[in-house]
Amino acid sequence: MRFKYLSVLILTFCSCNSVIVGQSSNYVFAHRDMTKLSMDIYFPDNYNYNEKSACVIFVFGDGFSQGSRLDERNVTFCQEMSDSGYVVAAIDYRLGMKGLKYEGSKTGEALNRAIAMAVEDIYDATIFLIKDAYNLKIDKDKILLCGSGAGAIAVLQADYELANQMESSMVLPDEFRYDGVISFAGGILIHKGKPEYQRYPAATLFFHGEEDRIICYKHKHLFNYDFYGSDELVKEFKHSKYPYSIFRFQDIGHEISYLPMIYYKKEICQFAKLCSNDMFVEMESDMIIKDENLSNFDYIKMPLSKIFLNKD
Repeated sequence: MRFKYLSVLILTFCSCNSVIVGQSSNYVFAHRDMTKLSMDIYFPDNYNYNEKSACVIFVFGDGFSQGSRLDERNVTFCQEMSDSGYVVAAIDYRLGMKGLKYEGSKTGEALNRAIAMAVEDIYDATIFLIKDAYNLKIDKDKILLCGSGAGAIAVLQADYELANQMESSMVLPDEFRYDGVISFAGGILIHKGKPEYQRYPAATLFFHGEEDRIICYKHKHLFNYDFYGSDELVKEFKHSKYPYSIFRFQDIGHEISYLPMIYYKKEICQFAKLCSNDMFVEMESDMIIKDENLSNFDYIKMPLSKIFLNKD
């Protein structure tokens, strides 16, 4: 499979002046807490440098404690999305749960901080793409978010905070909105209360396993916080008539944090196309899937402390 791969460098004193085609090493788009954050941008083979293109920001998963944009599964997904005609920016973010051993109420606080860090880094990546949209030949009004597992939580949270004009989102341009959000087993974390959107959220494509014990499909109270999975968020989207599509997978759990990246690329690309063509304005789609051909891994027996807190 041939692909064009771009890594872009942004320093505090300069920005990109031109698109560089070909494979490159790791470059930095931000510095946070003495951490260098990198971005790899994949361009399709038939990329037209005379036209602006939609861009998908991909955020990897793995419990906010491990994982990488360079994991084989993530690289393959980004390559295949670019082969389908999309510019894809695979980004780093700080792993806020890495090495932590918290228990009890401190778990919720630690998870909240980890999500906040990831959202901050997503906004940094977004700002970079907006500032260099002309040089990169992307349409700054057609930037979509896509995330897997912990990355799905981060992208849903980023759009939620932007829609509610929270302080964290004030770094983005006033009129900026994400063009769409794609979530592979995600949700949002709120400090008490229920999810409400002051402004329209981006059109959102949800994938979630109904038996997911790692990232809750419904609602879970976590000490001083409430976590709302895809099922609960869709209730709010449906009630408020926000555009969405959801694939609910029966008899399967956290595998849906990655299986759609393998088996549902057609549906993902169709959604991205609808968003970039401004055709996903009033759409509601709710599908229950029972697919015995999907591979299964017994995440259900893995405790949350193992996934999020690196405990044995």
